[in-house]
Amino acid sequence: MANSATEARGEEFRNDLRGTAASQVPAGAGHVRRLLPAETLTDLTRLSAWRSTLAIATTLGTIALVLGVAWTYFAWWIVVPAVFLIGTQQHALFVLAHDSAHYRL
Repeated sequence: MANSATEARGEEFRNDLRGTAASQVPAGAGHVRRLLPAETLTDLTRLSAWRSTLAIATTLGTIALVLGVAWTYFAWWIVVPAVFLIGTQQHALFVLAHDSAHYRL
C-alpha cells in the first residue's frame, strides 16, 4: 500500500490475495475457471468509456423518467411502483460507484 512518500495510483490492492485465494479453491472446482475461453473472458472484462457512460446515463435517465411520470400522474398506484423502481436504480448507481472504486468502470 502507498505510504505518504509514494503517490497512490489506485492499483495498490490489485493482486493482494490472488495467490492465497487460488490455493483455497475446493478440489474438483477447477472446471469453473474453464467455462469461458480466455478470449471471451477478455472481451467481457474489457473497459469501455462508452459502455460506462451509457450505464450511468440510462440509470439516471430511468430515474428522471419514473420521477416525471410519478410527478405528472400523482396517484398512489403510480407512486408506489415508482418508489420501488427508483430504489432499484439507486441500487444500480451504488453498483456503478462500487465498480468505479475498483477501477472497473
